[in-house]
Amino acid sequence: MLDMEAITTESNSKSPAVLFLGFMLLCFCILQPVHAHLMVAQHGTLNIIDDEIYMVLSLPISGFERIDNDEDGKVTMIEFNRQREAITRQINQGVMLSDSQQSFSLESLLLSPVADHHDKTQSLTQLIIMGKYTIKNATDKLIFHVDIYGKDSGEKNIEVTAKRDAKRQKHTFELTPKASSAILFNSF
Repeated sequence: MLDMEAITTESNSKSPAVLFLGFMLLCFCILQPVHAHLMVAQHGTLNIIDDEIYMVLSLPISGFERIDNDEDGKVTMIEFNRQREAITRQINQGVMLSDSQQSFSLESLLLSPVADHHDKTQSLTQLIIMGKYTIKNATDKLIFHVDIYGKDSGEKNIEVTAKRDAKRQKHTFELTPKASSAILFNSF
């Protein structure tokens, strides 16, 4: 016989972080490459839950160096897969969270390339990146920094919304090549 109370108790014991990562993993597995955007181009979110910050960020493919192997101005899924390690390195160097004492490592990185809906060649235009930062030992204000911007004028800004539900706070800011860092909220 099915014990509904046990199932309800078990599902309620999952933390929001585990549920979020599970959902993002499911999206990643199903939508490879995606044709519907998980995140609007040039936007991102930072969801702060206890000592973890979950990030979803849409970056332009043209902002990644040396991934267009045939140099035809379009990045295909084959080129993306061949350059996955280089892309991951660029993300780890170009998308950072830090305080005055340390940089925090991006963990559980998932990459989801987005194909152009209108291009029959299915060239990639955006890359949705998902991951988390663990900030257990944060000593000061947190600074979010992005150093990956596209070649077109419309790819030179990224709007990010940070949310901290525990304090019911929301902070939206814009990053550009000239102002590539922002302090999250006033204090932690």
